[in-house]
Amino acid sequence: MRTNWVKATISACIVVGMLGSAAQATPDYTLSNGGASATFRVGDKVDDPGQTDWFLNGINHLSRQWFWFRVGTTGPETMITDGNNGLTLVSHSDLDLGAGFGHILNLEYHDPHGRFEITMGFTFVGAGNVSSIDEQITIINTSGAPLDFHFFELLDFDLAHDPGGDVLRFPSNNTVQSADGLFTSSEVVSTSANPPSAYEGGGGEAIWNKLNDGGADNLSNTPALGTTISPADAGIAFQWDWVIPTGGAEQISKLKRIEQVVV
Repeated sequence: MRTNWVKATISACIVVGMLGSAAQATPDYTLSNGGASATFRVGDKVDDPGQTDWFLNGINHLSRQWFWFRVGTTGPETMITDGNNGLTLVSHSDLDLGAGFGHILNLEYHDPHGRFEITMGFTFVGAGNVSSIDEQITIINTSGAPLDFHFFELLDFDLAHDPGGDVLRFPSNNTVQSADGLFTSSEVVSTSANPPSAYEGGGGEAIWNKLNDGGADNLSNTPALGTTISPADAGIAFQWDWVIPTGGAEQISKLKRIEQVVV
């Protein structure tokens, strides 16, 4: 357990980091800790946005990960960093707390139509043959009325830097696991915050196209829970559906992890 003075120091550093965020113009962040690293392109007008890599033991294990939203039942879904219809990045900062504590990225996006705001916190930790990212996402309804809101995540691992070798399964509707050779990965969504409304696993490019096809889409809850599949390019997606009360908020808490098995 961290002592009170460590907690106080971390809190003070986070405040300083957020105050300095407006001075930092770059939309790119590389988080590093314990020999592992991950890059995020977070601006609202960038190519290849989102988390674009995740290095453990010198190997990149990720093709891409990012988020989409939809308001109401009609489409399309919109990537949060879409340059034409996405959100405005109003605050961004990172804070390296050092070995054992992690590297934190904080983001805040506002809907240009004034309907909602999204804050995101990513805590990146590396330790030997394991790396993890703890993600906390909060959606705040600022519209002045109940908000029919839908949120999506696409996670496309390429374990061992091999897009064709991953196998994956959903042991439950809030957990996904994948493996390729000596590397394993997982994502667990906390059920005490907001469990997913739906999930989908399959070809990463196919899910990407589904979320970007200009229509209203919902995930398919496939494959069946406990079934192992090996698509050519394994992709994973989760979906959350809410009617957020006036002035209310919803939070997503989840943990991603990569590990190299020692034999």
